[in-house]
Amino acid sequence: MIQASRLMCLGAFLCIGSSVLAQPVRGSALGPGESYVWSIRASHSDELLIAAGDSVDVVLLRDRCGADAGHGLKGCWDASTVHAAPQWTVSAGRVARVRALATGAWRFGPGTAGARIYAMRPGVATVAARLPDGQRISDSVWVIAAPGAVRILLEPKPTSIVPGDTVHLRLTARDAANHVVATVPLSHSWDLVGPPDSAGYSAVTFPAGMGDSWFVARLGGLTDSLWLHFAPRPRP
Repeated sequence: MIQASRLMCLGAFLCIGSSVLAQPVRGSALGPGESYVWSIRASHSDELLIAAGDSVDVVLLRDRCGADAGHGLKGCWDASTVHAAPQWTVSAGRVARVRALATGAWRFGPGTAGARIYAMRPGVATVAARLPDGQRISDSVWVIAAPGAVRILLEPKPTSIVPGDTVHLRLTARDAANHVVATVPLSHSWDLVGPPDSAGYSAVTFPAGMGDSWFVARLGGLTDSLWLHFAPRPRP
């Protein structure tokens, strides 16, 4: 399955890009083998990772999946053409709380509904949206302690690597004096090799076949980016 209207990679890293293939007409009836797939996102497609005391707006999205995208592939396209009024809940009120918003949107446009998540204290919770027809859509929320954080730093910042190589990366939250107030965990969906070392660096493998890309790391509304050029492997 490919997602033709939103091209993602490496989980909490966001590969900026898009592809327009055999996109179905928005609002048209589902075809054979097609279905709607719902998801909860912030302003990006990353995991919901927030610092305690911070908040983040999320959007409920509906994708249309299963349509022919060519070359024997099936695709997913945005189909957030309806307005929903779900009941929003959080599983662990000590960790986070949620409040419905009048509308929801993210970097690619409007969604079907929106909410604001308030991070209360470190821990893991589940945010859920229950639609009037009984469907329940959920996602995990990770809250970490990062007191006074005003920015995050992804380091180091190599400019060129060979696809398939492993790079040791660390993501830290910094206060206004540039002091490290937290080591931010890397996304659970990254291709990590083993646990972080004592300094907080994790080994990340970048798969072969990737093209030059921007990557963005996030903690709530804080971001840092990395541009990588994928060079061909030198011949022996």
